[in-house]
Amino acid sequence: MALSNSILLSYEKRSILCSLPSSLSELKKTACSKFSLDSSTSIIIQSYNESWGEYIDVLRDDELIPGCKYRLILDLPSILYVEGSCSEKENNSSDVLSQDLKVANNFDLCEFSSLKNSSELNKLSSSVESNSGLEVLHSASLHFSSCLNEALKKKMTLSRVLRAELVGAYCRSITINTKYPSSIMITDAARKIVTDYQYLKETIGTGYGGWRQAIRDKLKNLRRFDQSEEVKRRKKNIKISSAVPVDQQGDIGNGFKTSLVEQLVDQSCELDESFNTRRKEIVEGKMKVGILKTKFPSLFSKSEMEKEFYRLTGKLNLFQYVPKCLDSYCEKLNTLLIGEKKLPVWAQTIKCMLDGSDRNVQVAKEMLVLVTLPVHFSEHQLALTYPPTVTESFTEEGSASPHLGIVGLETKTPKFYVLAEHQIVLQLSTLSEALAVLVASYYIFHCEYPKQWKKTLLFLESFIFQMNNEESFSSDTNNFVSDNLNDSNFDIDTHETDFETKLKQHVALLLLKAQEKHMLPLSTTQKLLQDFNSLCEMQTDYITDKIKTNIVSLGITADSFLKLNSILKENCISKSTDSLSTNYKRMHYYETELQTVFPIEYPLGSNIFNKTCSFQYVSILSTLKFLLMQDDVFQQVINPIGNSDNNVVSSFNDGKFAKSHLLFSTNQEALQINMFCDEFEVCNPLGVHRKTHKILAFYYILGNIYPEFRSCVDNIQLLILVKSTYVKKFGINMIVEPLIKDLNILDSHGISVRDKTFVGSLSFISGDNLGSNMIGGFVESFSNKVNYYCRTCLCTKTEVQNIFSDENISLRTPQNYEQHVTELLTDNTKDSLYGIKRSSPFNSNLFHVTRGLPPDIAHDMLEGVAPYEVSLILTFLIKTGVISLDYINRQIETWPYGPLDSIDRPALIPKKCKISQTAARMWTLLRLLPLMCATIIPEDNLHWKLFIDLKEIIEIVFAPILTVDYIAYLRIRINEHLQFFKELYPEKLIIPKQHFLIHYPLHLLNFGPLRNCWTLRFEAKHYYFKKLAVVGKNYKNITLTLANRHQLRQAYQATHSNGYLQCNRLIGTIKEIELVSIQPKTAQVVVKEKNLVGLLYSVSYFCINSLKYVCGLYVVRKLVNDEPVFSKIKLIISNRDKIFFLLEDYKSFYYQHYGSYKVMKKIGDGDFFLAEVSDLPFLYPLTSYFSNGNWYISLKYVLVSKVTS
Repeated sequence: MALSNSILLSYEKRSILCSLPSSLSELKKTACSKFSLDSSTSIIIQSYNESWGEYIDVLRDDELIPGCKYRLILDLPSILYVEGSCSEKENNSSDVLSQDLKVANNFDLCEFSSLKNSSELNKLSSSVESNSGLEVLHSASLHFSSCLNEALKKKMTLSRVLRAELVGAYCRSITINTKYPSSIMITDAARKIVTDYQYLKETIGTGYGGWRQAIRDKLKNLRRFDQSEEVKRRKKNIKISSAVPVDQQGDIGNGFKTSLVEQLVDQSCELDESFNTRRKEIVEGKMKVGILKTKFPSLFSKSEMEKEFYRLTGKLNLFQYVPKCLDSYCEKLNTLLIGEKKLPVWAQTIKCMLDGSDRNVQVAKEMLVLVTLPVHFSEHQLALTYPPTVTESFTEEGSASPHLGIVGLETKTPKFYVLAEHQIVLQLSTLSEALAVLVASYYIFHCEYPKQWKKTLLFLESFIFQMNNEESFSSDTNNFVSDNLNDSNFDIDTHETDFETKLKQHVALLLLKAQEKHMLPLSTTQKLLQDFNSLCEMQTDYITDKIKTNIVSLGITADSFLKLNSILKENCISKSTDSLSTNYKRMHYYETELQTVFPIEYPLGSNIFNKTCSFQYVSILSTLKFLLMQDDVFQQVINPIGNSDNNVVSSFNDGKFAKSHLLFSTNQEALQINMFCDEFEVCNPLGVHRKTHKILAFYYILGNIYPEFRSCVDNIQLLILVKSTYVKKFGINMIVEPLIKDLNILDSHGISVRDKTFVGSLSFISGDNLGSNMIGGFVESFSNKVNYYCRTCLCTKTEVQNIFSDENISLRTPQNYEQHVTELLTDNTKDSLYGIKRSSPFNSNLFHVTRGLPPDIAHDMLEGVAPYEVSLILTFLIKTGVISLDYINRQIETWPYGPLDSIDRPALIPKKCKISQTAARMWTLLRLLPLMCATIIPEDNLHWKLFIDLKEIIEIVFAPILTVDYIAYLRIRINEHLQFFKELYPEKLIIPKQHFLIHYPLHLLNFGPLRNCWTLRFEAKHYYFKKLAVVGKNYKNITLTLANRHQLRQAYQATHSNGYLQCNRLIGTIKEIELVSIQPKTAQVVVKEKNLVGLLYSVSYFCINSLKYVCGLYVVRKLVNDEPVFSKIKLIISNRDKIFFLLEDYKSFYYQHYGSYKVMKKIGDGDFFLAEVSDLPFLYPLTSYFSNGNWYISLKYVLVSKVTS
């Protein structure tokens, strides 16, 4: 056989030399016959493209081109293929056959070349069969390997051509599966070069750094190369199996393909599982609706109907949207209809009902929505039946297809029925709910939608669901009526444009959520978008191939397939992501579409390296407008919570400062700015970069927001970020200047939002002592050199040792503050006067630092007074042998902490009893230490009484609600406590934070509850920025990076479907329960009396706003004679999206030695109550602890009831 007219085929270690076929189709047949393959086996022929350096699919059945290399790919589990080349010239058996043979067995690739004669060919064939004696290379051929080795032996170096060929070979090897290899893949390829060819290892560094850079440059050139259309088509039609990694074959590879298919048809499978049986039986007439309702009762429930409506429209159920815009929609549309001379019968009926009695107004409005949804005003209206009562003929009056029946239209409470096949499917209470069920019913019963319903769905997406505000509503309504009153055509192109816009918005929010909510680096977000596009293209290609494979069985003609293929190629997702493909484009989209308020960078000057120093300021006017544009924020601002009891202090508005404020006292809608100032370190505070990236931050929260939402960190807004070194260099006045200007505009002119003008002012500025002193212009130190360190009074450091009450002492006032500042300016020899260094830039006609810097009870009490006094008390108890340090630490270590207490379990106490705890851990230690240790401490121990005294004072100070009488009682307790402390420890000094205690009653009367001014939640914001800095790893302009990303996070929060002010709710495992399973029977009666409708479920736990409720915990159900009634949670019940607690009351009394309440179960079955979470006056769940044979509950603060208006 002449080698020039021959080709070598190899499959499963068998090699066969055969005649060269005349065409490509003959080549396929030859391969199938030689290896006994089924004639239906899918074989793909690829030709080698010299310009691109890769194989591409051959799409036409042409003759074999002489000199061209071909490759056959068999679509089988183990893929083996052959490459051969045709020679243009006839040669005898001794002539050279120039051909390349490639064998791929289990994805281990071997390449060979330079087969000189037939004996060498036979030798190669036998070698293939035994699979031995062949050099296995990563990518390069044996011929190239020999050339490379010869060159290295001669010159110990590489020529430019060989080097380029080597780099190109390895580049092609790592771009088989992706055009964008990762850095790890590039590094592995470079390492493989110096591993395969030791001569090429570099003498410096890792030995392959130069090769890594060469591969990276080559990859860039390859990507720039213009690909032909055939190459692009080949890349899109690449087999899924060839994309499976080398080490993921067999079952794993099949699993890979299966997972893609499962992702593709997930919704279809879910639909078939839910409704296939029912739909089939209805179509075939085997079962009527009445029987189906008996057989499948759960599928006819309202929730299942809502799911079908969601599947059908891609939206949430309709009756979540319609009630929000019902009134304004009806008002606008009815006004437009009044101008029409000839109204249809339905319009006349609705108009009369709207003008009539109140009982028909709601029904009229819902009818108006119903008849206008199909976008037809004269014909194709929805089928309606409305008899006065339900009779036997009621179900027979309408058609067999799904339609609506309205019974009792003239009554106050009409009923709405969805009917199908002359059977009642579901009864609903409102027309909007009935509409949603009706839409779902057409799909469920496999009925073809009427033409008007198809237009209805377009109308829902383009009109009802976009009616977000008054302005868009007005314009949309006018356009809708004018365009559609007499014309039933709907613009499908507009619908497609709306869909693309929504899809783009969804993709943008997905990327924004990944980047900001989950704190991914920008580079990772970019890679995520690229991978997302690749996945979408893969899905489109898979669908195309699937249709192509089943084109005959689906009955699709060639022309239809071409049209369908062109539609599938229009990848709407890729089109939508084109304008989001880079970080710059995404930032532009977020700014324009999401109204993101980005920070403004203000220059301060230059440092010693001539580098510009700057800070970031987020305009408070812009963020306030952004907040007021959120519906829930706006409603809370214009509907403030009032306090009807003048004896109760529950908020800042109940304090004297608010009542005497020029703005807040006269305008309840005035914006209250609760500001905070503090420093934080983004790097290791003990590392080499300490203080280098220390940042001063200004935050604020809108005080008009209801208290339960203020603790959420996402509701805290950013104002300023600046490096602390810049503050020392340029001064605080220069940094807060733009903020002061905006505050002046806010209190004088205000801001206009939603046709209302809102004015506002600073209510107070929170901070630790260092931050507050800096803001107020006071001395920022408590050292011995400072004689006046109190921001509230003018007592000296000597006088405070004997002053334990705020009566008859000189307090700081705006008048004496300004007098001291004036004296300081005239006397240049003094750095400070009466503890004042300079005037504060925040002082204005509405705010002054002597009235606007409240104390921080977390720092003062939990990180100052409590550690100082508890250390002295424990030291004395240990020295006198009352208790041992080992016993205390053993109790702390082994104590059975409850769900909430375990989060902040205290650390062990060191040997010298110098307590160093965080504020939260110190609070837990104060509450639980009596339960741990009071058993072995005598009740008459004076030092222990001092501890209980301190605990009770903290419980009063930290209370969210207090009465004026309680505050007067606190003044007495603080006075007695400090005197008692001085008696027990006469040699110890009263530290500054102990002195601040005497002013707490005054601050409570002025500012309201001081926990509303504490810094704990503001400091939680620091943690967000610290974590963000670690993730971003970009310290070039750290303040700009942090400020930008924070504002993007705030913009994402505003897109949440539940509103901007979110109430985080989590529930545990749920289990359906029967009423009879609730024990005892008295509890069954309580649940039954609640008249809960539907199924009952027990819940393992319920969490709201970080408060976790589990069975066994206690809540305070009410107060009786100012004493709490503790109720144990016996069962958590879920019913119709509501959570109920089954509570059992316990007896209790206060035991002062333990500083806790002793609780006991009542005799008998007990008193049971069923209450919602919102019904509880005090939300904090409490844990009972066993000590000395009894159960005790330690409160976090005193409880006072509140009457609101």
